[in-house]
Amino acid sequence: MGPRSCARACPRCWRTSVGRGLFEVELIEGEDGGWHAIDMNPRPYGSMALAIGAGCNLPAIWCRHVLGEPVPATRAVAGVRYRWTDADLRHGLWQLRAGDPTAAARTMSPRRHVVHAFARRSDPGPGVARMVEMATAAVGRARAPGGARTASPGSDPAVIIGAGPCGLAAAAHLPAYGVDVRVFGEPLEFWSQRMPDGMLLRSRRRSSSIADPRRELTIADYERAEGRTLRSPSLTREQFIDYGRWFARQIAPGIDPRRVSAVTRAGTGFSPAPGRRRGAGPLPG
Repeated sequence: MGPRSCARACPRCWRTSVGRGLFEVELIEGEDGGWHAIDMNPRPYGSMALAIGAGCNLPAIWCRHVLGEPVPATRAVAGVRYRWTDADLRHGLWQLRAGDPTAAARTMSPRRHVVHAFARRSDPGPGVARMVEMATAAVGRARAPGGARTASPGSDPAVIIGAGPCGLAAAAHLPAYGVDVRVFGEPLEFWSQRMPDGMLLRSRRRSSSIADPRRELTIADYERAEGRTLRSPSLTREQFIDYGRWFARQIAPGIDPRRVSAVTRAGTGFSPAPGRRRGAGPLPG
C-alpha cells in the first residue's frame, strides 16, 4: 500500500502525525475491499530491521529529513526476510514437546537473507543478552512449582474478579505457585456481550493464545482437543470466545459466575461480596 492509499485509510492520523514521523500503522482489509486503520504505534518498531536490511534505512532517512538534508529516493530490495527469533525458538521447543523433531528443525534452522531484531554477526551482544534473558525466565518457570515462592499451607485463596483473558491467565498461573484460586465472573462475558458480531481480532493467532504456565492450552491445543480449525491469520470474535471458555473449563471448572458487587477488608485479607443469582445458594465458606 502506498502513501496515498494509507492516507485515505486514516486521514486524520496521516495529517497530524504519521505523514511527518516514524510510526507504524496497522491496517485490516474489510469485506468491501477497503482498508481500515486498527492500530498506530508512535515509536520505532521491532521489524524495522527488515526495512534496514533491505536497503531502506528508515531511521537514517527520517533523521536526514528532520535535519533538513536532502533525502534521495530509496527502494527496498526484494528477497530479504525478517525472523522473530524469540517466537521461532518457542515454537521449535513446542514442536519438540509435541513429538515432532522434524518440524522443530525446520522452524529453528538458519536461513539465508534473514535479518533479526537483536542478533547480528557484527554486534552479537544484544542477541546474547536476549538469549540469557529468555533462558533465565524459562528456568524460573520450570522451578516455580517447587521453589521458594510457593504459598504457605492453609493460606487464604486468591480471588480473581473477572473471567476474561487476563483473569483466566492469572487463574492458570497461580496454582503453579501453590496458591488456591477462586474465580468470579462469567467466562468471556464482556467479549460475548460488548464486542461486535463478526469482529476479527487485531492480534494474529500466534499472539492470541491465553497464557498458561506450561503452554499446553494454546489455540492449537484447543483445535486438536475439539477437532476444529480456526480462522487464520486472525480469529473471529466468536472463535475466541469459544476458545476462552474451553480454556476456562481446563483451568478452573468451578468458576463462580456471579458478579462481585463489593470487596471489604477482612483481617489481613479481603472478602468479596458476590451478588446473588436466581437459584444460587450462599457462597461456600
